[in-house]
This record gives sequence, C-alpha cells and structure tokens, in this order.
Amino acid sequence: MRQLIIQEEQRHVDQTIQEIEEVIEQLANSKRMPMDLGQEYVESRNKGRISEYKEALSEPYIGKLELIEGEQVVTYRIGKIPVAKDEVSDIIYDWRTPYGNAYYGFSGGEGNIAIATPGGKQELAINRKRSVHIRNQQVIDVRDTLSNQYRKPALQPGETADEIAPDLTDDRLAQIWFEKNTDHQIKEIIATIQKEQNEIIRMGIARPVLVQGVAGSGKTSIALHRISYLLYAYDKQLSADKIMVLAPNQMFLSYMKQVVKDLDIAGIQQSTVIDFARSLLKFAKEVKTPQQWLTEFIDNPGRMEEIAPILAEKTSPSFKERVESYLAVREEEFLPADVPQLVYIVPPETETAEKWKEIYEGYQHLPLNKRRTETIKSIRNWAEMELKKQEKHLENRYLATVKEWTSGLPEELVERKEWEGKLREVAGIRVRLMKENWQQGMTAYFDSWKPLNTLECYIDVCQEQGWHSDDLKQKKIGYEDLGALLHMERKIEGTDVLLDYLVIDEMQDLNPFLTDSLKPLAKSLTMLGDISQCIYPWTGFRDWSDLGSIFGTELHYMETVVSYRSTFEIMELANHILQASAGSLPVIQPINRHGDRPQLIEVSDGADLVQKLRHSIRLMVEKGHPKIAVICKEGALSRALYHKMLELGVESIQLVEDSQAQLRERVVFIPVSLVKGLEFDAVIIPNANNRSFADELDARLLFVSVTRAQQEVHLLYFGTPSPFLTEYPFQPEQVLRTV
Repeated sequence: MRQLIIQEEQRHVDQTIQEIEEVIEQLANSKRMPMDLGQEYVESRNKGRISEYKEALSEPYIGKLELIEGEQVVTYRIGKIPVAKDEVSDIIYDWRTPYGNAYYGFSGGEGNIAIATPGGKQELAINRKRSVHIRNQQVIDVRDTLSNQYRKPALQPGETADEIAPDLTDDRLAQIWFEKNTDHQIKEIIATIQKEQNEIIRMGIARPVLVQGVAGSGKTSIALHRISYLLYAYDKQLSADKIMVLAPNQMFLSYMKQVVKDLDIAGIQQSTVIDFARSLLKFAKEVKTPQQWLTEFIDNPGRMEEIAPILAEKTSPSFKERVESYLAVREEEFLPADVPQLVYIVPPETETAEKWKEIYEGYQHLPLNKRRTETIKSIRNWAEMELKKQEKHLENRYLATVKEWTSGLPEELVERKEWEGKLREVAGIRVRLMKENWQQGMTAYFDSWKPLNTLECYIDVCQEQGWHSDDLKQKKIGYEDLGALLHMERKIEGTDVLLDYLVIDEMQDLNPFLTDSLKPLAKSLTMLGDISQCIYPWTGFRDWSDLGSIFGTELHYMETVVSYRSTFEIMELANHILQASAGSLPVIQPINRHGDRPQLIEVSDGADLVQKLRHSIRLMVEKGHPKIAVICKEGALSRALYHKMLELGVESIQLVEDSQAQLRERVVFIPVSLVKGLEFDAVIIPNANNRSFADELDARLLFVSVTRAQQEVHLLYFGTPSPFLTEYPFQPEQVLRTV
C-alpha cells in the first residue's frame, strides 16, 4: 500500500516537473531584443528565474498543503524555491510565505489556523498536510498529517483514488499500517494510538509531564518526536544544546538512535543518568549500577535481604528529610563561632560577631561554600571600610587633642611642633597595631573556616544511620547514593547546569530522591516509564505516588495502554504473567495482530538444553528474523550458552555483558538486567523454570524478557515451568520438533 501511495505521488511530481520545464522553455523563448532599460531588466530577471527553476527540478517541492475553500479542497505545493507560472499564478509556493508557515505550523488537530498576509489576518481550514521526501526527482517517502475535518479531495480527470500515508511517529506503527493483512479495524486502532501520541507530543512545556506507557506502546518514539516538536514550536524558548535525553545506559542510547530516524533533533544532549550525575559529581571514581546490584542479588538472594532495605531507604523521601536536617545543622554551625577580639578606636555600632553573622545571613540564597566565599569577601570589604572609619575617628581625636592642648601657643614654637609630631607618631602606632590585630585575627578566623566537602558530609549522614561507608571513602558510590549526593552537591557547591528541557526515558528506574535532585536542573521535563518494568524495586519506582509530593498538582499524568510492538499472542502471555504475579500492575491492551503462540519447551538435561536452544536459533534464523535475543536471568548461564553455541559453530552470535556494548550481531546472548528498552524480532528464554522465576521480582524479569519480542518467543525449562507460565495455552511442543 505504501508503495502505491509513493507511486501516485511520483505521478504528481512528474507532472510538476513538466510544468516547471514548460515555464523554463517559455522564459527561454521570450524575445531577447531589448528596446529599453525596462526590457533589459525583464530579460535579466528571466535569466535568474531560469537558473533558479532549473535548480528546483531535482526537488520541486517538500510538501503539499490542502485547504478547504468552500466546497472544494485546494492543494498548495510548498518548496524551497518558489516557481511562478505567470504574474498571477504560482506552481510552487515559497516555504517562507504565510502558506509555508501554515504548512510547518500544522501538526494535527482541528486544522483551523490564522496566517498574517499583506491584506491582514486570514483564517485557513487545513484538510491535510503531506510531507514529501524527494531526491533527484524521485519520491522517497510520503507522510500525511490529517486535520479533524479531513475530507478526501475530489478526483480530477485521469486521477486515481488518493490513499492516505499517515504521518505515524513510530516506524513500527507504519510497518503494521502498510502490511497486506492489516484490516480496517487495526487501522482505526492505529489512528487512535497516533492521536493519543500526538496529544502527548504536542503538549506545552510549562507543566512537567509523566507518561505511563505499557511495554511496546512507543514511549521512546514519543520522547524523541516530542523533542522535535518542542524545538520547532518553542524555538525562541528552547535551544537544542540545552535539551537533554536521559536513558538507562549507552547501549539503549545507541539503540534509540537507530529506532527513530530523520528527526530534526541534531545537537541535543544524550546521556545516561549515571554519566550525567558523574559529570556533576567530579569526585566519583565509579558508580555501581542497578544492573550490577540486580546481578549480585540474583547470584546471592541472601545478600538482597541484607542490603536492599538500605538501598530503598537511601532513595526515599524520608532519607531526603534526614539529609535536609543534617544540612540545616551544618548551615547553622558553618560560620565559626570563635570570632576574634578586634581592637577598636571607637566601639562599633554593632558587635563584631553580630555583624559577621548578619553578613553571613545575607547570603542564604547561595550554596554553602559559595556563601562562605562571599561572606569572607564581604567581611574583608567591611573590615576595610571599618578600619578607615576607625582611622578617621583617630584622626579627628588627634586634631581635637592638638587643638585643645596647643590653643594659644605660637605655631612656630619648637616644643609645640615636637609634641605634635610625637602625638602623630603615637597615633600611627595605634593604627598599625589595630591593623595588625585585625589582619592576624581575621586570617586565623578565615583559615579555621574550612569549606565543606560533599562526599565527607554524605559519609557523616550514612555513619549516623549506622551504614558502612568504606566504599564511599574510596570514592566508589552506588546508584542509590546519587539522589542524596546531587542534592548535597547543589546545596554545598552549587551547579551551573540549567537545561531548557529534560526528557527522562525508563523513568521507573529512577527513584524519588534522584528525581527530586534532577528537577531543579531543568526548567521543565517529560518523564516516560512503565511501572510493570521496574526490575530494581529497591532503587526504582514501584508506583508513581511519590511523584505527587515532588511535582504537586502541576504534574500532567498521561497513559498509553495499547501495545503494538508485539503480536497479540506475545502480549497475551505478558498479561498472563502480570496477572499471575502478586503486584497490581497495568494491564496491556494488545493490538489485534496475530502471530504464532509462544512455545514452552521442556528439556531433560544440560545437553538437551544446548541442542534445543541451537534448534530454536536455527528456526528463527530460517524464518528471517533479523534480531534474535537469548535472554537469561543469570549472567553465568548467558556466558555458558554463548560459548556452547560457539563450539557448535553457530554463526553471527554476540555475548553482551556490558551496558556500554553495541549490538552488532544477529543473535545476542544477554542477561535480563541489560535488555530493558531494547526490542528484538524473536526472543528465547532458556531457563523459564520454577526455580529461576518464582517471586514477584522474577515475574517482572520474566515479563520484561517476554515483551522484548515482536514476533516470536520460545521458553525452555528444566523440571517444572515457572508458576507465572502455568495455564497459558502455549503452542504444542511437537509443532516445534516437526518443523
């Protein structure tokens, strides 16, 4: 279907090129016998038009704007180079004209838009905007954005019915739309999804936005298209280099760039949460990731029972209150109390300690260390002025004394001059001693006033809680420490970072304290996540309730509940896993696009597991799946199976053990701790038994693993299947064995 639309648009392009060539020919054949200066000007202008029109032939227009004018739908072609047929009619309208502004400004909705024209404001009723990608006179792609008042244009003689090429923000939606077996009902669902996504994409920037999106609902695509929209719609308020996307890891960032192409978002900052935090916490030598904690807890469940409560507490709002109390005490005690005894000629209006306290209190708006710096500067300035006042007092006293004791004595009297000189010398000594007293006292005071160290302060807080801090002392921090450290760093050292906009993907992997600490670093933000995919419950969001206390009533909450990444059968299994778990999690509404049922395959022993895994990989390769993942709960099993497949000569395989890795090969062996946010055509889970997947956390891990697949899932197990898989109608095993 898409190809038919492109072919139809190609006919329009060919017709437009023919029209332009005819204009070029007319201009070239016009009389070239200038009789006066006016005709010379016309001929010169025509030469320029011919040159421009020839340049326009390779890409005659960039899009078409359909307007409802009375009972008709009129099409205006928008291009980079305007082409006029004659003095009163245009073939291509300049993109900088009001019609061009309407074209760029329309992104769906009612379609009523006002443009400024030389004759005043003009109301337009937009029917459809068609973006056309043309290269060397060939149509590469076509995307349509329809208004709510869309009506099909009437056919002109010789024209065929014009199909819609929806401007779908997600490539997966576009792929489903144009599949041969996609029926009208699915297209209606896709249109509804697109409308919901557009609402999120086009929301304003004033209020923070949280999107709870189920697996496969296009959250990443929404995030990037939202940035593209905001950069266009708020170009005076936003700068690309001050917009940041935060993702869980570098692998996800590289994957994100591949998933969504052709977006005008060049120049935006892209980082992981940890890398961004480390850019602000210069002292951090390394950060232990949530994936590392998960791997450690999978390998040693007893360790989780011991450590997880501490990790959860460090990320909680209650711990923020504890940190705030600590900082309040440090702020109160920060200004040293042992103010030096300064020598005055005349007692000051305000006691020294009181004055310095007043200066210190005047910088409450600054981070503590900057407050210390500014307080010291101000005390020095005050001291300089106060010393001048004291000198002035002494000078006045000297003059008064001289006047009192020398009154009536001849000025030329030698004894008088000697006495005045001695008195002046004594006054100078008093000033010198006073300055020395002040200099020594203030130097000792300022030397004793040490700046605070963020990490040392945090270690103090942890030790007060009775927590071990050996790693912290070696500048090795954990993901769970980031919220508190960023908060304390901002309060103690301050930060110059202020982003125009922040987009956080996989929001469920953050936590209340970390979110609260990131909030002041951006003017506004969009957060996207899925509670069902919280596989780090000790440091992540188990629900969104804590965000209310962070953002208050300003937070705009939206949901996307329809999943279109995977087939109906895969998402049916995902829902089955969620409903079988103990948690209350959002139910997914799968799009009604069917495929093979997931297969549950029993293995008798390790050797049988290797052979059946090899068989599943071969079948998926033969079916043409370009991206296949073998997802293991345990990293050790992932490594072992990868090496077994190498020994058996399985080609195009890759072992992924690092979140910084690039996915290069067709078949990847990867632990579940690294797969969130990624997607594959087919997934194999080689250890889906009741020992590997038994509790609520295991249910989430299994859910995340299954929902990475678009088209096919195989689950292998030894002994007894996971309780989250019972009673689901899997495809019979014998079907697999007879293929």
